[in-house]
Amino acid sequence: MFYYVNSGLELITLTTQEFISEFLGKATTPKGIEPNHFYDPQTKVIHEIKKSSAKEEAHVWQVKYYIYLFEKEEIMGVKGVLEYPLLREIVSVNFEDEDREELKSMMFEIKKIVEGEMCPPRLLKKRCSQCSYFEFCYAAEECDV
Repeated sequence: MFYYVNSGLELITLTTQEFISEFLGKATTPKGIEPNHFYDPQTKVIHEIKKSSAKEEAHVWQVKYYIYLFEKEEIMGVKGVLEYPLLREIVSVNFEDEDREELKSMMFEIKKIVEGEMCPPRLLKKRCSQCSYFEFCYAAEECDV
């Protein structure tokens, strides 16, 4: 079996045949699977490949969240690896008990933002234009007046 986290942050399971027929050699990926991360079930390691040369704490928390998703599916003992090809660096990521508590807190705060009536103020930072969520913050919204 092959496991992936799709763009909707859901854990997706593929059989070997599905992986071969639907994923390998295609420009688009099935079921929203992103090609920049994969899970090796033999070693229980999630590999997250970052295309940028910037290392950020958010990258570590992304992998910790993936490990959390595997634990929710009762797949225990999973570790993570962040790979930065441009830097030629590999960073190991573990998910500890204190991380679980911090992640719960983060998820609670995210839920408050998502369910809130008002969007939080924009962060006017240079790096925002490179963010994959740029459109959410800077898209003009039409209001019924």
